[in-house]
Amino acid sequence: MRIEPSQVEVFDRDGVLHLPALFDQRWVDLLRIGIEQNLAQPGPNGHDIRRTESGAFFFEDAFAWPTIEPYRQFLFDSHAAEIAADLMQGESVYLFFDNVFVKDPGSHAPTPWHQDQPAVSMTGRMLSLWIALDTIPSSDCLELVRGSHRWGKSYIPIRFSNLEEKTGFDYEPMVRGPDFDALRDELDIASWDMRPGDAIAFDGMTLHGSSANTTSVRRRAFSVRFGGDDAVYRPKGPDSFPKFPDADIKPGDALGGNTFPLLYSR
Repeated sequence: MRIEPSQVEVFDRDGVLHLPALFDQRWVDLLRIGIEQNLAQPGPNGHDIRRTESGAFFFEDAFAWPTIEPYRQFLFDSHAAEIAADLMQGESVYLFFDNVFVKDPGSHAPTPWHQDQPAVSMTGRMLSLWIALDTIPSSDCLELVRGSHRWGKSYIPIRFSNLEEKTGFDYEPMVRGPDFDALRDELDIASWDMRPGDAIAFDGMTLHGSSANTTSVRRRAFSVRFGGDDAVYRPKGPDSFPKFPDADIKPGDALGGNTFPLLYSR
């Protein structure tokens, strides 16, 4: 798939772009196999989020690709990084980390409104590619606020487990976010019906969240966080997520090396 100039314009303006049928069945099947391996062998960043009495499974892991071979194959062999390069209009694309989400039916734990970039150990241009691995109606899909990447605000990150604010960030000034649900009528919120292989690209500063899983099937999504030309490894405090315990570059270095490899260059 080629990214058209009109799509780049939409992405720059809105901070989000819907990409239907971006990945065919072979990539969907590969990522599903990877998730099964990941559920059986969670990494150091893996955790099960339960916030309600239902106890329904809500699993997240990140930076699992070094030990989950199907993830590695997808990241290095698919066209995902080239899509990111087209949208960021840069020369180089680095792998920052992979991120997987699995919500069982009956999971009443929504993902709160948040931006990705304030909570992670990176500065510079960041793009996320969120890939559906199951059929997801728009009512249960990721929701993103168009244009929010241009607001010029970094919101204090929220813990998904208990909705409390994270603390200990020591790099950039952050502000407390308002009750975005109460402001829904004032926001330009994007959401789509998704089929396996469909993707959503969004900027690291785009505000987004998702609902509980009200469907009768497990909801699986695989996301990749890419760094652009100016991406720098910058841990922001003890609550930065995910952890990179064996990073082979030091804080302040440009992404690269074995931990954050170059995936694509023009």
